[in-house]
Amino acid sequence: MNFYVIFFIIKQDMNAKLLRKFIHNFLRTPTLYEGKAAAVKLLSQFDDELTYAPFTQEIIDKFLPATYGEFPTTDDGTIIGDVLSKLGKEELLNIDRSPKFRFGSSRLAAYKKYGDEQLLSKGETPELAKKAGEQKETYGDLDVDVQFAENVAPKEIASYIESNFPFIKTLVTAEIHLAIKYQNNVYQVDLVNVKSQHEKTEEIFQFSSFNDLVNNVKGVFRMEMLKAVAASKPVEIDLNAIKDYVTENPDNDFSNQYLKFINCGYEPINLRYQISKSGVRLILDFTKQNVKTEKRLACPLGNTLNYDDLDIVAKFLLNDENTDEATIMSAMNLANYVGGNFSATQKQKIINSLIDNKSINRIDIEDQKKGLDAIIGQINNAGQQITEQHWMHNLSPRRVTAFFVKQKQLKKNDYFEEIKYLKQLKQKISNKQLKNTITIEDLEILKEILKEIQSDDVIFALNEKMRRLENEARALTDSDFDFTNNRSSTYLD
Repeated sequence: MNFYVIFFIIKQDMNAKLLRKFIHNFLRTPTLYEGKAAAVKLLSQFDDELTYAPFTQEIIDKFLPATYGEFPTTDDGTIIGDVLSKLGKEELLNIDRSPKFRFGSSRLAAYKKYGDEQLLSKGETPELAKKAGEQKETYGDLDVDVQFAENVAPKEIASYIESNFPFIKTLVTAEIHLAIKYQNNVYQVDLVNVKSQHEKTEEIFQFSSFNDLVNNVKGVFRMEMLKAVAASKPVEIDLNAIKDYVTENPDNDFSNQYLKFINCGYEPINLRYQISKSGVRLILDFTKQNVKTEKRLACPLGNTLNYDDLDIVAKFLLNDENTDEATIMSAMNLANYVGGNFSATQKQKIINSLIDNKSINRIDIEDQKKGLDAIIGQINNAGQQITEQHWMHNLSPRRVTAFFVKQKQLKKNDYFEEIKYLKQLKQKISNKQLKNTITIEDLEILKEILKEIQSDDVIFALNEKMRRLENEARALTDSDFDFTNNRSSTYLD
């Protein structure tokens, strides 16, 4: 059944052209269908009435290849093993690189199946892995890291899978998402292409520590905390050194872009280190009076590190020869280090950056609270709890005055009390004084209202009928409504 997510436009004078621009850009935004989203979207392509289901360890044993550390053969006997072996035989995958299951919680699922200590990261023990495994019973999806054959497009691989495995439907984004029918359910498996020269890069961006899993800290916290730590690292080079470099090297790309920004009225204001896909690099920030958008350039001065040796990265970021990979590959380990070695000002700056972080604010509010409680408690060594107000400044009326409306079946009067509550909450958020009175309980009630009215089967495309609502509503496409999502801020702030 299709459902429409309707956001009532708070700014009644909103320009229709601007609204159309927002819808267009929202729908064009590349998306990774994590967790269950791809499987839910692909349910309608199956003939049977099926439902999405998360993986249990029993189901995982039926899916993951029979052995670890080698590319699956034709007699593997498991669902993913069979798929991979045929893709390898057709030379669509590189059979010299076996799947390692290093990303997200899939590593834990693989360890529970194989018990292979190659799956443990530095500083992790079998006892810690066992404890994490006892705590986590289900998995939204499985990430299978493979290496696509050279010059083979993802769509070619997806097409082969659908042609040869009728119980599998595919969706191609940056990954190949597989919706796999097994018994009466559909499960999601993602094939992640890992190029040999980028293997460590992918790992540092998608890794989940067993220590973090034990402490209910999602992987996004580690990555965002690592970025915050990098940004807080003292930079020995000053802005005058940058000006001198430009004067001495006027013809290179950096100097040309630097002078272009200066001529447009921007001023260099800050140097900081950044964790990027290309490595740890020094960034120069620019600002312009009365312009919100900042400019930035990768600076040729200062150290630039790749991720081939994470021990070196750890020592550089923390200015400590006694640290290693284990410190930066776990949010809890990193929080412990920050708590014991950083100044009070640095600690607070990092804490604030996590609370304000857009990526963290997109996850479920309960997971936000658990993760922040654990990390801030570790930093402060006092188990400090996060107050409701920490989330309040991230809210705006457009993010919470929404509810789900069933196509043709649901009338506003059916949910009069719920709509009344949402309007009252909107008034609170619109008022600076009343905003501070909002509690986590308010948000939990809101979440329950949304869950009550929605269905797991949410549409993923803009329907032509909804366009006629113009300034009254906009139809968006998402499997779970998240009122902390920042995606619309460019056009609606």
